[in-house]
Amino acid sequence: MIDRETGRNFDRAIQRECAPSDQRTGGLRRRPTQQRSRQRVRLILDAAAELLDEGGYPALTTTAIAARANVSVGSIYQFFSNVDAIVTELVRDWVAGFDEIMEHLDALGDVPMAESIDSIIDEYVEFIRKTRGFVAIYFNNGLTGDSRALDRASNDSLADRLAAYWSRRYGSEPDDRMVTVAKVAIHIGDSLLALAFRRTPGGDETIIAETKRAARTYVMDALAELGVERPVVAS
Repeated sequence: MIDRETGRNFDRAIQRECAPSDQRTGGLRRRPTQQRSRQRVRLILDAAAELLDEGGYPALTTTAIAARANVSVGSIYQFFSNVDAIVTELVRDWVAGFDEIMEHLDALGDVPMAESIDSIIDEYVEFIRKTRGFVAIYFNNGLTGDSRALDRASNDSLADRLAAYWSRRYGSEPDDRMVTVAKVAIHIGDSLLALAFRRTPGGDETIIAETKRAARTYVMDALAELGVERPVVAS
């Protein structure tokens, strides 16, 4: 049985031989084109997510991932330069999930603003609960380098989509101030939900409820100050 430090030393030795010295972490080195390769990459990502759930970022070594995925360490380095690249690819999958949540905005129609905010947060909470590895990375300082850049770009995109939704809803033109409100609302949600999931594995329900209240109050007051008609609050 290989201990963690030995595993990391072995990882570094393999990496020196398999990865170019100027290789930058950016997720997949190359996109798999064959079904077998795609399945192998999926096994690697799923194994990494499981290990993150079980032991957090310190549990991730390529030897541990290879053992869990039942692939060779060399197979991992065919597609990823290091563990951070695997995390980056996981984050790429996760931000695609955020986009799917935002696509549901238009389906909400003309529901009261408070209800639409609650609905988005509910979907986000459900996504967190079902996504292995997410809490270990997003809520425990696991975002670094390229994975952090992906998350920041995702937040900017989500803020633009929120602002566009509000502008369609109220017949106003989206502007920088509205986008700023959306960015702050996203930050409020992320910060408070991080607290909820650090306190309880499935998310502390009381803090989740307070997250909704904080987001509703901020968004509705901020949009009112921007001159947008104050929406009807759901009873």
